[in-house]
Amino acid sequence: AKKKQQATRKPKPAPPTLDQAKVYEEDVKDEVVILPDKKEKVEVVLSPLERREKAARLTPKQKQRLTKLLERRDKELKRKGAFEQLSKSQMAAEHYDLLRSSGRLGQKDAKKERLERALNEEKAGIPQSDPSAQLYKEKTINTSEEDFQQALEEDKSA
Repeated sequence: AKKKQQATRKPKPAPPTLDQAKVYEEDVKDEVVILPDKKEKVEVVLSPLERREKAARLTPKQKQRLTKLLERRDKELKRKGAFEQLSKSQMAAEHYDLLRSSGRLGQKDAKKERLERALNEEKAGIPQSDPSAQLYKEKTINTSEEDFQQALEEDKSA
């Protein structure tokens, strides 16, 4: 059977005696410790030529990271350009109301939906696609003096 090896520990040093502690305090009082100031960070701006030279001195891992960073920036710029082009050719907000879901094809709209669609088409300046949706009703109004007086009396009594 193998015997377990026990780790031998070094004994802890005994705490200093009072005489040793007084000597230590006297030694420390005479010495003055001056700590250096913290260095200020200075940002160095490199010219394009210096950047190329520094890039040539990079390790392979650093070069790989740099190329990935440059690729990421290129992708962001391309994405920005694509979004700008899309925003230029984007449909106006009032025309979104005219769009219909393809799932609704072949279904008959309710009267309220037909009226909403006709109103949206009118706002967009497009002729009505559904002539059965009447936004306005024709009404004849008599402008005789008697009717006018009668309407005034009704208003006063109400």
